[in-house]
Amino acid sequence: MHILYLIGGPGTGKSTLMRALTAGATRTPKAQATVPHELLRFPGDDIPSGAEIGLRRPDFPGTDTLSMSINPIASAALTDGTWSTTRVLFGEGDRLANQAFLSTAHTHHNLHVVFLRTDPRTVVERCSQRGSSQDETWLRGRITKSERLAGRLDSAGIRVQELEASLPIDRLVSDVRKKFGDPSEL
Repeated sequence: MHILYLIGGPGTGKSTLMRALTAGATRTPKAQATVPHELLRFPGDDIPSGAEIGLRRPDFPGTDTLSMSINPIASAALTDGTWSTTRVLFGEGDRLANQAFLSTAHTHHNLHVVFLRTDPRTVVERCSQRGSSQDETWLRGRITKSERLAGRLDSAGIRVQELEASLPIDRLVSDVRKKFGDPSEL
C-alpha cells in the first residue's frame, strides 16, 4: 500500500491540498471504524481503492477529527489488515504527524511525506482569515514541531518532499504528482 501523508503547521494548506489531491473521488464515511476514515472510489474504479484517515468536515478536517489517543490504534491499523484492500491511504494533520505513526507506515508500506512550509507571518495571516483564535506563540510552536518532525524523519531515512505552501494550489498538486505520481493511481 502507498501512504501519502501531509505535514506542516496550522494554516499551511494541508487540508486544501488534500481536497485537491482527492477531488473527484466518491467518499463513503466509516465513522464507527476503529480508526474513523472515508473510503475513496476514484473515477474508473469499480470499488473503493483508497481511504483518507479521519472524517471530512468544514472546520478542522482530516486527523483533527480523531481522538487524542488514536496514535497507537492508528499505528496498529497499519499492520492489522484494516486497510488491506486499500491501494493508497491518505492522511494529513497534526494528530498522526509523529515519529511513531510515520515510522510504522514507512516500515510496512510505501510512505510518501509532503512537508508544507511557509513563513510564520503567512501562517498567522491565513489562520486569522479563517477565523482561528490561536495566538502567534502557539502557531509558531506548531510550525517548529512540523519542522523538527521533517528533520527527524529525514534523519531516519524517510524521504520528505518539502513544498512552499504559499504556492498556488494547482502548482502544489502538480509538484506532488511530479514526485509521486497521481495519488489516485498509486
